[in-house]
Amino acid sequence: MAACALRDVCALRRLVVQGRRACAIVDAESSSRGADVVAFGMEIAQHARASEWARALDVLHRMAAVGVPANVVCYNTALASLSALGPPSVLGRVEGLLASMAERRVPPDIATYNTA
Repeated sequence: MAACALRDVCALRRLVVQGRRACAIVDAESSSRGADVVAFGMEIAQHARASEWARALDVLHRMAAVGVPANVVCYNTALASLSALGPPSVLGRVEGLLASMAERRVPPDIATYNTA
């Protein structure tokens, strides 16, 4: 990993630890410079904390587009972001995420079922 990529990922982690909102920090360009599943997961978590479920799901989809496989933690965080939606609206999106997990062979854990 290049020094600038490592610096970008470390800066993102510092922003998240400090509780600052980081908009669009991880994009296709920065991903190709070394962003990993942890950096993407932190961005998903930031959007989830801000009740920005659509942005959290966008990050999850962007991960696949740039070749970074999402893990169960990323999916669980994305599922948690859907709590901002009401019951009728959330069902289809939850089912979609669970189907995506199965398709990508990401096994759900107890947190997945408690969140969904």
